[in-house]
Amino acid sequence: MRRSAAVVLLIAFSLLPRGSLAGSHAIDAESDRVRSLVEAYASTGHFHGCALVARGDGVIYRGALGLAQREWKIPLTPDTRFMIGSLSKAFTATVVLQLIEEGRLSLDTPISDLLPGFPGEAGKRITVRHLLTHTSGLGNHDRIPGFESSLERVPHGRAEMIEMIGAMEPVSEPGGGFTYSSFGYDLLAFACERLEGRPFAEVLEERIFGPAGMRDTRLDDFRRLESRRAYGYEYDLVPGFENASLVDPSNVVGGGGLLSTVDDLHRWVRALSAGRLLPASRLSEMGRPLVGTGEGAGYGYGWFVSTSEGGETELWHPGSTNGFTSFIYWTPGNDEIEILLSNVRSHLLWGNRRYKLATLRDGIRSILAGGSVPTPKGSAVMAVSPVAVRSGGRAAVAAYRRLSPEREQELYFDELELNALGLHLLFKQGRVDDALEVLTLNVEEHPRSYNVHDTLG
Repeated sequence: MRRSAAVVLLIAFSLLPRGSLAGSHAIDAESDRVRSLVEAYASTGHFHGCALVARGDGVIYRGALGLAQREWKIPLTPDTRFMIGSLSKAFTATVVLQLIEEGRLSLDTPISDLLPGFPGEAGKRITVRHLLTHTSGLGNHDRIPGFESSLERVPHGRAEMIEMIGAMEPVSEPGGGFTYSSFGYDLLAFACERLEGRPFAEVLEERIFGPAGMRDTRLDDFRRLESRRAYGYEYDLVPGFENASLVDPSNVVGGGGLLSTVDDLHRWVRALSAGRLLPASRLSEMGRPLVGTGEGAGYGYGWFVSTSEGGETELWHPGSTNGFTSFIYWTPGNDEIEILLSNVRSHLLWGNRRYKLATLRDGIRSILAGGSVPTPKGSAVMAVSPVAVRSGGRAAVAAYRRLSPEREQELYFDELELNALGLHLLFKQGRVDDALEVLTLNVEEHPRSYNVHDTLG
């Protein structure tokens, strides 16, 4: 019995096309290399989250590294739900384009026609097209004093939100250029609610989540119990990890309010690619660089758009909300998809010029193209910052000096991070002497930099 089974298996194996065996080995090699890169980012503290890499329906890598809940040390799993921040914008744009396709809306419809409560004359000049492409002249959250520090935690009714957004001092005239505005996408969601006569959560469920088979995605409400939800954390050198503050869902309806998983986001892109959500003409319009962003890319409807070195159109978007960061990248021509979801937001990690989600994405892309990727290094400053918090600046300086000869091959020593550590000790904790120790070290380590002398002075 065993012999016959082995013969059958051998025959079946020998009948496989040679190309399919080679292809299988190639995919396995890609998967191993992507896994190694993601794990290296996690081991050096530069990635905490879930990642999915696919080519069409075929998943090359799917994994989770880090903790969903730090206090109880509950690990992340590949089906953990994350807040996805501004990745939500493409969903809002899709609903708008569906309504346009149905003749219920126009790209040139003024927002005042859709939302009569929008104050002032600007509503007559700001159109749906302006809101979709971030050319409305409206600012982002930082343009409303106190919004990010306190107002975002307060429930706001739709009329109140519309009035608050409309009362903002404009950054530019409508059509005057790219000015990123999440508030613009909130207005689009409110307009969709008014046209449909029901909450935006229901609109999304019927128009997108259901048809795309997205069972784990919804407009978030932190009051509702959700299985497999990740807790969100903020990280900085001082004091380290902290629980993120809440954002009331009424403040992020269309611009960043979705809760999702890497699997559902993969399903979402596949549904777009298959034409189940938009006709090809609308999808093409969505992914066209309609306005320049000033960073070598353009913006379509809910997506940043750029061109790869090989001439492929790339659609992508970063996301950031309290305690969460995210990145999605899709090349429609070859259907390569990279999705990165993290439940840690860090101004240090988000802005670090060496390693961030976009850098990890670039490394994954290089692997898929057959290229090489350098192994990421850990941060020496991140390694000694807990020493500074716990034992003071002198102890942190001693620990930093010990690391230089011992671990130079696996760590990087960054002037800006060391500067940030000193400033955090000074301004966040009022520890002047400890800050002086760290900033003096930075001058000794980087004597030719004007910045370190300026900060110490």
